[in-house]
Amino acid sequence: MDVSHLLDGLNEDQRQAVASPLGSALVLAGAGSGKTRVLVHRVAWLIQVEGASPHSILAVTFTNKAAAEMRSRIETLLGLPGGAMWLGTFHGLAHRLLRIHWREAGLPQSFQILDSEDQARVLRKVLKALDLDETRWIPREILWFINAQKDEGHRPKHIKDDGDPTRRQLIKIYQAYEEACQRAGVVDFAELLLRAFELWRDNPALLQHYRTRFQHVLVDEFQDTNAIQYKWLMLLAKPDGMPFVVGDDDQCLAAGTQVTMGDGAKRAIESIVPGDSVLSNYGRGDLRPARVTECFVKRRQGQLVCVHLRSGTVVKSTPEHVHFAGYVLGETPQTYFLYLMHKEGVGYRLGTSQVYTEGQARPMVGFKQRALQEHADALWIVRTHTSENEARIDEVLTSLRFGLPTCPFVPRKGKARNGFVHDAAHLGRIFSSLDTLVSAERLLEEVGLDIDRPHHQPQGRNSNRRNIVITLCGDRRGGAPMHRISVVGVSLKDRAVLEAMGLSVRAAKAGAPSWRFETVRADFGELMSIARSIRERLDGRYVLQGHMLERSLPFIAAASIRSGMVMVVDSGRFDVVERIEYESYDAEVYDINVERTHNFIAGGVVTHNSIYRWRGARVENLNQYRRDFPKAVLYKLEQNYRSTGTILKAANALIANNAGRLGKTLWTSGEDGERIRLYAAFNERDEADFVVNRIREWAGAEAGKVSGRLRHNMRFVMLLPKSLDPSARGRRMPIPTSISARNCTAFAWNRLSEKALTMTCMFQWINNLSFDQSPRMAVPAGTLGETTRGVLAPKMLLLDGSLPGVTPVSYPSVSSPPDAPQRKRSMASNVSVPVPCSA
Repeated sequence: MDVSHLLDGLNEDQRQAVASPLGSALVLAGAGSGKTRVLVHRVAWLIQVEGASPHSILAVTFTNKAAAEMRSRIETLLGLPGGAMWLGTFHGLAHRLLRIHWREAGLPQSFQILDSEDQARVLRKVLKALDLDETRWIPREILWFINAQKDEGHRPKHIKDDGDPTRRQLIKIYQAYEEACQRAGVVDFAELLLRAFELWRDNPALLQHYRTRFQHVLVDEFQDTNAIQYKWLMLLAKPDGMPFVVGDDDQCLAAGTQVTMGDGAKRAIESIVPGDSVLSNYGRGDLRPARVTECFVKRRQGQLVCVHLRSGTVVKSTPEHVHFAGYVLGETPQTYFLYLMHKEGVGYRLGTSQVYTEGQARPMVGFKQRALQEHADALWIVRTHTSENEARIDEVLTSLRFGLPTCPFVPRKGKARNGFVHDAAHLGRIFSSLDTLVSAERLLEEVGLDIDRPHHQPQGRNSNRRNIVITLCGDRRGGAPMHRISVVGVSLKDRAVLEAMGLSVRAAKAGAPSWRFETVRADFGELMSIARSIRERLDGRYVLQGHMLERSLPFIAAASIRSGMVMVVDSGRFDVVERIEYESYDAEVYDINVERTHNFIAGGVVTHNSIYRWRGARVENLNQYRRDFPKAVLYKLEQNYRSTGTILKAANALIANNAGRLGKTLWTSGEDGERIRLYAAFNERDEADFVVNRIREWAGAEAGKVSGRLRHNMRFVMLLPKSLDPSARGRRMPIPTSISARNCTAFAWNRLSEKALTMTCMFQWINNLSFDQSPRMAVPAGTLGETTRGVLAPKMLLLDGSLPGVTPVSYPSVSSPPDAPQRKRSMASNVSVPVPCSA
């Protein structure tokens, strides 16, 4: 059975995780590492390769939308319906379980889930029966207490009052509320998972039945699980089970990063200890000391993101580290973008836009305006450019390479009416005929972006877009920082859900049908707990930002920062990001948690503290998983390049000479590998003979099957112009007539004469694969053959000098003319290498 399609399009790290042996596994996913694809392909792998029955698979996500998308993609991969799998949210799966085993759960067969009005009515009856005044015992606060206890897996009998009369009364209300629900045969939302956990815990035979059935348990966003969710999963998985869980890798800063202390002094982050006082932003640029409560350190082997600001400030962090950065009118310079836009129910598309600062009636961030016009749901900045033409060239090449359309989601308005962009039917036909999701994922992974964390999400306008806006330091109560959460909508059903949670909802404007929920908390962890509960009930999405100066900046992973964004520096002003670079790193990385404000100044930039703390997540669950499953294999999705160190040093030296490049440094954790050998031939035939001889040395009898197809591993093949063909044929080694240049690592050119221009291009290759047909790019006519021109970038610049890891070596393979040795020495000592520019 051919299962190559299950691994096609995955990088090496993803393949290892997808094809891991049966057993427990923990996958730590870095920013933009494709964790969703790993889960989807893992399920397909289990069914098609490991022979698992769809009935044996239970997969958990945190939103119904994510669950529906996962099911659809698994069905597409397998070509089979996925109804036999249990795939959904924690509460959705618990509800399904209770419907099947209502009798064992102590529920009536037709039990109902309380809506907001019913839940409030039940609680008010309880308060009245207990003769308690609602102005003193506020229903929404009581419901919050009850839900929080259920999320921890606590019944009233498990809670201690610690001698507090108020807490004692709350426990009594909780008990009476439970009894009232039991008599009525109803459950609230928080009850679903707790009752499902108790169902398995108290019925060993039933638990064993499901343990036998669900041999394969997969969980997304594992670090976001709360206490009862973790208990439920571990009860099902059993000590010798095979849970496959995916969680976010933790964020950290490089050793040596200078942290500004409360007194203004600078200290390396590795020297910070709990109890120290660091300078922190209390909101709106108010910099004051704050106390460090926790410190974190771990070993990190991989990439660091180096953010260079206009002032010369540089901050280095792991790709997952959360900073505050965004595009701000009046601060961001004129910048041009290639963006990826998403519209639910339609798909993904590419486009170009800009920050309008010059010559317009009013300044604007163009991609935000475009998203509003097309009713888009999310947008990512793929790359930035200094001119409109560069952005449009990038759009064309990226569209061809990834198969993504550039036409709008909705018909364009204007005087013209005959173009296809003005016809909704034509546009719908285009998007319905393409699988833009897979293409979008490939693109986002390549540029280090996360499909779950777009750069821009338009504000919710209807019940289909439920944004949960969370603002760090968004309010003040005296000198104390407060954090704000808000949700805006028009759906009466959504409003009822929030009210059922005990949240206060009011009209957004007098006389308007829209409503608004908003509250503040001093404890950001408590705020995030509210946000998680809202997300689970409304299928909402987070929009996180920090009110660091007079305008808020989004929470953004280091890998997602782009040129032209602004960040807040220790002088209390915005500073512009000029470029992003990557460097390899193998040492300890560090982070801290700052009390209440959850931010500090690192390397002169205001940045966020530990990812687990701001999300309200339980890093303890990741650690506990390693203890509960000590044999679990750890996979890390973070590296995207698998060439040898020597090749990448040479490639980076070439790329560094491109002034318009986009700031990516190729890297590898592998060995340096063999040194690059430079051969300077005296004519095309000599060079062709050299290449053919080298290929025969490497591949032996299989030389005729050497192929240059990309995205596969094993060595590399050098491709040259037409003169290679007769030389290869003379040795009975056929050369393909078309090649793919989509991911070439480096180019090296030598101009030997006005009539002979040849190319050496290093590709990763694998045997027994045909060359793929890739879109060809134009080069100046008359320099190369037609096929060779098809792989060249449209612009080049010259690099004169030596390359790291390059040793000039001559391999005479044919009789040389008298002056050939001298010409070879001259060439080896002064190499000219044109390098394709980034678009």
